[in-house]
Amino acid sequence: MTQAIHMLDLLRWIGGKPVRVVAVAGSLRHDIEVEDTLVMAIEFGSGVIAAIEASTALRPGYPMRLEVHTTAGTLMLEENELVRLDVPGASVLFPSVGRKTAFERSPSPTELKLEPHRRQIEDFVQAVRDDRDPAVTGEDARETLRLVLAAYASVREGREIPLAEGGW
Repeated sequence: MTQAIHMLDLLRWIGGKPVRVVAVAGSLRHDIEVEDTLVMAIEFGSGVIAAIEASTALRPGYPMRLEVHTTAGTLMLEENELVRLDVPGASVLFPSVGRKTAFERSPSPTELKLEPHRRQIEDFVQAVRDDRDPAVTGEDARETLRLVLAAYASVREGREIPLAEGGW
């Protein structure tokens, strides 16, 4: 799952409470003890159905992409930037001026974006000072981890996991 847990956070924010998950995984490219590829489908109580693919088996440079398809339209994000929006009567492709292509981005860990982490830490410190909940609570993190663990259970057991079952 590696960094895909962040996408699961976003999917939970969009879809609400997940009610069931099914997943398959394998080590397709790397000789490692854990999966390098995982594909999962999630159904949410809101009616949202999501699919997520997470892989370290791809060649470097492919962007993180999120597509949201609804009855009201479709949007596509790449690397957290809006690149396409389709709504009834209009389709908009957003220019990539200044945006590096997937193969121009460096996979180097020294070029990781640290700003989001800095903002999250600042919010946590301010939440302690203000005696309020941080923007992302421990409960939020626990619920996303619960989804990951259910996906792994699905892989292990070869079946769909209802999230109300067995303490899920």
